[in-house]
Amino acid sequence: MGQIKNQENLKIGMKLTPEFKKLTDNLDGQKIFGLIFKPI
Repeated sequence: MGQIKNQENLKIGMKLTPEFKKLTDNLDGQKIFGLIFKPI
């Protein structure tokens, strides 16, 4: 993952932490879980 601010302040490789979360309660009768990535 990366982000571009401007040419002088180029930042690649943001540090992220994964967080296991419930994405939805009821999708065709199932609970769906997945990873959400948040910046450190």
